[in-house]
Amino acid sequence: MIKIAYVVGGLPFGGVENWLFDVALRMKNSKTYLCKIFNVSGTGLKLPEFYAAGLDVINIDKNNSAASSHRLDTAFVLRKELKKYSSDIIHTMHNSGDYFGRISSVGMSKAVLTHIHNAKK
Repeated sequence: MIKIAYVVGGLPFGGVENWLFDVALRMKNSKTYLCKIFNVSGTGLKLPEFYAAGLDVINIDKNNSAASSHRLDTAFVLRKELKKYSSDIIHTMHNSGDYFGRISSVGMSKAVLTHIHNAKK
């Protein structure tokens, strides 16, 4: 079984969140893939939809400020959760998800895939 950790900044709305929902839902009963979603901020309008679908979501915090780049405590908590899950692949999304996912995975010898769907200007 291939274990994938999806790291997102939050689950507010839109493209990445809808893509992740669809992919995670399809993998839910897979015999090949196991996935867990790590929500850095622990927030998002779509969070109830993920819960209702029975998707495995770990909220790192419960506040948007947790996704601020100065929050090293967020990186430490995420790292602890990623180590506990012990995925084969870490797939990061959103700028904050990528930032914390990459920092938290340093030295873990895991493949990290970055998916920045839309960059703010």
